[in-house]
Amino acid sequence: MFLENKNRVLHKRITDYFRERYDTQAPNGTSTDQREFADPTEFWRQKLKTHFPAFYNSYAETTNADFKALYQTAYENDYIVQEIDPVSCKIVSSRSFTKDEMNLFTAIKDGDVRWLEAYKKKYGIEKLKQALLTTCDINGLSGLMWAGFCVHQLVKNFVYRTLSDSVVVKSENIDIFNFAHLAAMLNQPEAEFEALAELDVDMTVVIDRIGSPIQIAIQFKHHDAYAALKNRCATVRSTEGTLDPDLVNAAVIFGNTPVLREFIQQGLDVNMQLEGFPLIMHACFTNQLPVVDELIKAGADVNRREKLKYSNNGSTALHCVAEFGRVQACRLLLDAGADITLKNEHGITALEIAQANRHQQIVDLLNQHAHKPTPQAPTPQAPDAAPQAPDATPQAPDAAPSATVGLGRRR
Repeated sequence: MFLENKNRVLHKRITDYFRERYDTQAPNGTSTDQREFADPTEFWRQKLKTHFPAFYNSYAETTNADFKALYQTAYENDYIVQEIDPVSCKIVSSRSFTKDEMNLFTAIKDGDVRWLEAYKKKYGIEKLKQALLTTCDINGLSGLMWAGFCVHQLVKNFVYRTLSDSVVVKSENIDIFNFAHLAAMLNQPEAEFEALAELDVDMTVVIDRIGSPIQIAIQFKHHDAYAALKNRCATVRSTEGTLDPDLVNAAVIFGNTPVLREFIQQGLDVNMQLEGFPLIMHACFTNQLPVVDELIKAGADVNRREKLKYSNNGSTALHCVAEFGRVQACRLLLDAGADITLKNEHGITALEIAQANRHQQIVDLLNQHAHKPTPQAPTPQAPDAAPQAPDATPQAPDAAPSATVGLGRRR
């Protein structure tokens, strides 16, 4: 248990942070203070979702989840610094975050600019810059990356000002990238991009493993930066004139529905395959439900199979949700007509995958769908005969009622 003696130090670190931090108001006027929540469970659910989204997504659909305990577990598991051998890719050493490192990450996620200002005043700007760039959690995300992901624009602006005293940012953990990338990551306004353009900063450069500034804006769902970059000659199309697949991929797997909708309006083929996987399969894998829904509405084939170059197994999106336990995505696919009888190249159905992975909710959904009676077309009824002259013969209707009338979408 978290409160056992071996974990009391970690518990004290969490408690210390909440005691030290200011009761800061977020930009939308809501507070991160627990007193603002009538339901403590909702407080810890929001806390887990904001601070550890990947961990939250793994348990979001679990009934009766103890979000406070999950938060504490994620806090213990994620705030670990690991040194990895670049040749063998094996972990050579690891350590827990220091108290200041934990508080730095928590302050960024909570939007606590005053705590960040106090940190800068206490340790100096160089120490803060080093902490933002080189301290990474177990997922490889730095303080800078978390500032990009957080919803607090005041934090983004603070971090941008902190790092904006050179034209190039470089650290051991982050590749070199220019300030167009940084401005996109921290959602700076169009005026900032105009200033960078006057300094001849390249707005279109693509950096390996990072991408272009506009790709970063899409990944972080920064619509202001995205619009500014489009106005500064950044393009969403490849050299062949088609929509850039890297940008499409970013919109799908990071759940940027407005940009995806824009791409669809520009003629995106919703059945295109990226790296062998259909777009809807990418969306299901990352559990981006609004993207799944948007692709279905645009006519995506929910039964389209993956086509990998070397290890193709012919799976569909339904196989994917069955493997990873994506309950809501499974419902969307079934409602859109996903075929539960399809087998992959190994002769395995989605139901068998769900059973093997012990995803009982998926198993129940698929079984319910399998036993759901198929709607039958209504039997045409002869219309009531209108009063006729004694020698008139009742006439048959011109056409039988359509077999699909009143059935709606077939399930």
